[in-house]
Amino acid sequence: MGCTITSNTATYDGGGIYSHYYSSPTISGCEISNNTAYTDGGGVSCRGNSSPVFTECVFESNSAESHGGGLFVMNSTPALTNCPIANNTAGGDGGGIHNSDGGSPVLKNCAFTGNQGVLGGGMYNGNGSSQEVVNLTFTENTATRGGGIYVADTN
Repeated sequence: MGCTITSNTATYDGGGIYSHYYSSPTISGCEISNNTAYTDGGGVSCRGNSSPVFTECVFESNSAESHGGGLFVMNSTPALTNCPIANNTAGGDGGGIHNSDGGSPVLKNCAFTGNQGVLGGGMYNGNGSSQEVVNLTFTENTATRGGGIYVADTN
């Protein structure tokens, strides 16, 4: 399956996709780009024990006014495999991914490139979150602290 989710806007969160309340969609070969959220999750927002699976999806040039330009994770367990996360921006933390409050993403073979946020240009992990990571690369991400990764109060 392939799809394009581009140039969408959410007045709250989840500019491209909003995954919530125990949802578990499987999404493959999709481009998630140029989406905007006025709070969290410019590309995708995962909340409420959701567990979406993304395989070979591109998260690019999404923006969030608050946190998680590419992906926002709170109390959810998304899985991303072979997904480039590039050129996303957040006005707050986690330009590429913001993971907090019980979030526990599984990230395999993902490249974080050119993302921007205040804390954690590539990825922010905080507030009781955990993460499983395998073979990630972080290149040319920018932030006030933690250009690649910012970690605080996490496992």
